Amino acid sequence: MPGLTGVGAGIRAADKADDFVDGYRAVSRAEADDIAEYGFRADPLGRSMQDKWFSETREGAEQFKQNYSDLEQVIKVQVPKDVYEQSYKHPNIDNTGAGFCVACNDLKRLKRVQ
Repeated sequence: MPGLTGVGAGIRAADKADDFVDGYRAVSRAEADDIAEYGFRADPLGRSMQDKWFSETREGAEQFKQNYSDLEQVIKVQVPKDVYEQSYKHPNIDNTGAGFCVACNDLKRLKRVQ
């Protein structure tokens, strides 16, 4: 509500945070640069899946990164809760823990935060 201060404003901020789920993805420098310029999208050259997998923990993404020499960093994203809810989920993607797959059409709704 406009004009809320104090505890009321804190509750409003908490509600907003609850609208998102954190996801983590190990990326190459090329993918990180592409995300910085265009946001999340399918690889325009078709070199990968159109949908994107995300780990539910930073540790899971770090573990995945260790399996591929071209992956240089782990990024954190905010996934709208409705996108997360309709994503395919797996309890143990590539033996790195729980993860979820965001459909290509929903990638533009993701927000990189780190």
